[in-house]
Amino acid sequence: MLFRVANKENKKVELRRILRMRMQEKYGLCPEDYIGNRLEEEWRAVERLGLLEHVWVLEKLVQWLKKKQYPYWVRGTACSSLLLYILGITRANPLPPHYYCPCCKNILWMVGCKDGFDLSDAQLCKDKTVMINDGHDLPWQSIWSVKKGYLEIDMPKHLYGLISRYYSIYYGRQKYKDIDIVNPEGEKIVSSAKLRICCILDLEYEKAVLEEYMELAPEKQTCLAFWEFVGKEIEPERAIRFPCKTFSDILALKGLSLSEGAWDGEAKVMLTSGKYKPADLIAFREDVYYFLRNAGFGETKAWAETRNVMNGYGLSSIREEMISASDSWKLGRCQRIRYLFPKATLVEYMLFKLYMFELYGK
Repeated sequence: MLFRVANKENKKVELRRILRMRMQEKYGLCPEDYIGNRLEEEWRAVERLGLLEHVWVLEKLVQWLKKKQYPYWVRGTACSSLLLYILGITRANPLPPHYYCPCCKNILWMVGCKDGFDLSDAQLCKDKTVMINDGHDLPWQSIWSVKKGYLEIDMPKHLYGLISRYYSIYYGRQKYKDIDIVNPEGEKIVSSAKLRICCILDLEYEKAVLEEYMELAPEKQTCLAFWEFVGKEIEPERAIRFPCKTFSDILALKGLSLSEGAWDGEAKVMLTSGKYKPADLIAFREDVYYFLRNAGFGETKAWAETRNVMNGYGLSSIREEMISASDSWKLGRCQRIRYLFPKATLVEYMLFKLYMFELYGK
């Protein structure tokens, strides 16, 4: 049996207990207010969406997958959630770029940095411990600000029989109709599922992709080379060629290629002029959100406007001071965008690829 079935209230209490325990392991007994407040905001949002039970199920499922060493990744914008990250469900840390000490749990926030993976590994804590660089700066609104939320996890095809039998026995009797088990052909049964378990990962394909990277000479198998390799593997026919020296720039180039209207002649001129780096452009919906937050928009309004832009409707509200600001060029870019890809999805996918490399590539 994958895990025991519990009633609704017991699931909520147990999830709280696990969250406190994992938070203590990661950021200590007394984490900074910013972290604690964000977790509470997310908890309330998840509760409002009626997804606490589904998060509980997903946490149990992920722990079982880890124990069995079965590959998985949580798709969509799930890695924008600090709650899911602390629970060990997602791999990408959504907090702003920072260093943290694994011993004393001290945090050093790095203002002005685009991504925590761009930071040097040479930072020492006051206790002389080498600090770990992390944080991808992903707003939780990406996943929890919607009216009807859902979660979706991909796992190997060969698990379909086991997973479907388990849920038909233990959840079918309870008329648990908002969990969907997607078969290897990708066929969905429950259209309005709040949790979708997709048994669609082709491990043979994943291993074949990794073999291409392993053919590189050992001296060329660097961290940056791996991120570039993963970026090229995602829709290579739309790849934008530009030299990158940071993780955030590699992400941005791929975001520009996956979005619609974000890459055009003007964007190309901006990069080739040498005045801008890929990460300076609007490549993801998160870029729009932070642009508006820095311009003085509140969280709710900023995310509403972000949804307008990422769906191709442009900005419906522009503050007068934004027109004269140094980054006013972003206003025109927002009006031309037809679709924006989420950075959260790309970061989590790339970390999934890193996990696959650690599992099968060495």
